[in-house]
Amino acid sequence: MSFSAALAATLGAALALLVAGALTYGLVLSGPVDPPRARNVHRRPTPTSGGLAILAGTGAGLMLYALLAPTAPELRRLCFALALAATLGFVGAVDDVLDLGAKPKLVIQAALALLFCGFVARVESLALAP
Repeated sequence: MSFSAALAATLGAALALLVAGALTYGLVLSGPVDPPRARNVHRRPTPTSGGLAILAGTGAGLMLYALLAPTAPELRRLCFALALAATLGFVGAVDDVLDLGAKPKLVIQAALALLFCGFVARVESLALAP
């Protein structure tokens, strides 16, 4: 890895950590809270939506890396992958608030996975044995 690619990766990781940390802190203080229910294992109300903070931080870090690294993957495909991930994160956040249920989430996840395979990356082979 060249010095510029290593610097881009380091700066991207630092930005991801800062954004995710700041957003997680804010969501814990003021975000939605998941009350104890039959399907949950926690016994006290628990802050949710930390996944959105992680997704935002990761997206910001990847975008910075893609802009700075000379060998970064194609920016258009990266943006599409991040848009799919953001959609999935949004569905998770809606589920935290409305409790969507397993079947609708599975349908949405399958549709997003098909879009990913069609527009971002294809699985050509799965090496199951050496």
